Amino acid sequence: MSYKNPCRLWYEFLRRTDINDWSEKVKQDFAGTHEQDFETWLDYDKRCRMFAPHGPMTGPNGDNWIKNLPVRPLSKGQGIDDVDHDTHLILVIDQRKPYSVIMESIERKVKLVTEAWWLDNVWWNDDVPKESKSKHREWEKSKALYPLASRPDLEALELTLLIHDIHHYPKNDEWHHWNTGVEAKKTRPDFQPLMKYGNAGPDADEKIKLGAAVIRILDRAKRIKGGVVQGIFPAT
Repeated sequence: MSYKNPCRLWYEFLRRTDINDWSEKVKQDFAGTHEQDFETWLDYDKRCRMFAPHGPMTGPNGDNWIKNLPVRPLSKGQGIDDVDHDTHLILVIDQRKPYSVIMESIERKVKLVTEAWWLDNVWWNDDVPKESKSKHREWEKSKALYPLASRPDLEALELTLLIHDIHHYPKNDEWHHWNTGVEAKKTRPDFQPLMKYGNAGPDADEKIKLGAAVIRILDRAKRIKGGVVQGIFPAT
């Protein structure tokens, strides 16, 4: 299974912890994660509010909460007619390109366009008070009850979850860390983050390389689980 939602990954990691280790606040706000699937749990009592990064949902039923997000996807152009083109920028992203290339291009384009917008609509606008024309705008602190601790690398988190689940499944006494890596490759042969860890064939060096990678990933999983029980995700 592929997880594209950081809140879903938060939920999945929390499900893999002992409720007795949860803080009292997490016990109150995340109750039901072990009994309910993600969609049911998230919708119950509008738990989306816990993760909304720019304030609570809008509308009587909270159905327009996603419009408050500073960045949101438009699947196949749906919702494009609701976009205010005077204040919002629409980008077309080639998802086949490497993540690093995409992010660099997005950052460069957004910086140029938003800077131009700010100059036109704020700096040179006589109707805007002088005290509001600070060149360095303050970062708006998230109003979410549980904001993300850092920008999540979804593929890395998904890999961590995969390795964690395979390694903690009951094994025989001769199971090694590199066996976990081999099994992960069998489970997700096309999962790109696994490709860089070698094939772990009969060559001892390959086994050592893969085993060491699995140990690092399991250590990351331990830190993440230690964070979610305190309401922090993703812990580094």
